Amino acid sequence: MRKYVCLALLILVSITAPANAAFGVSGGLGLSLINQELYLTTTVRPDISIGKLGIGLDLTLNFNQQGIRAADWDSWQKSLARSIRYVRWGHKGDSLYLQVGQLENASIGTGIIVSDYRNINTQALKEGERRIGFVGDLDLQYIGVETLVNDVVQPSVYAVRFFTHPTAFLPDNAFDKLTIGISMAQDTRSEAPYNELNMKAVDAYFPLAEPLRLYAHYAFITDHGDGWGVGARGRLGPISYLAELRQMDADFVASPFSKKY
Repeated sequence: MRKYVCLALLILVSITAPANAAFGVSGGLGLSLINQELYLTTTVRPDISIGKLGIGLDLTLNFNQQGIRAADWDSWQKSLARSIRYVRWGHKGDSLYLQVGQLENASIGTGIIVSDYRNINTQALKEGERRIGFVGDLDLQYIGVETLVNDVVQPSVYAVRFFTHPTAFLPDNAFDKLTIGISMAQDTRSEAPYNELNMKAVDAYFPLAEPLRLYAHYAFITDHGDGWGVGARGRLGPISYLAELRQMDADFVASPFSKKY
């Protein structure tokens, strides 16, 4: 009985958000093999935004001929751990942005090091694994910092970027949005690409207009060469675009920390 109460409370939270909240949902249906037993798995993933506060849920049911897998819902602590994907304050680009939990589209700077990074893959999620990632950005108008950790419990991937708006103090300045940054990222695991991937970069970014954002960046991987690029990116309605001219060494990989990492 307790597992049904936990599940009902989580569903109630996801469908009774305040009227001023933004709500989105995705989901899927598939098969999962758990402890040598085959289950039909259905997942609903609501994303709720109330002002600057955002909460992502993951409501997953595994069931077979014996019914719902009870081990997934036998305590409220386990139910919360399985079902809360992330808690967020603000959005990327705000003066203060924080996110704790699952990271799905995390980026640092212009993305030559970290672009659309995920801290856990689909297979690990199906097996019940969870990671508490952290992203924290602070922009103080003239200087700022972006940070990322893949798992605060067992950290192995780190990224940080310090940046400045060098002309923000000038009056009536058309280039007050210009941003220049220096960043680094590292994976300390022995099985990481290049055996402890260590990467550093510098970048410049300028939003010329809402659909046109110009950037340039240069990065190098320790003992594995370097690369640079200049380009433009933006969004026209539902369509995102990116055009970049690149020059890279044979052993260099741009944006190694990504969805595929």
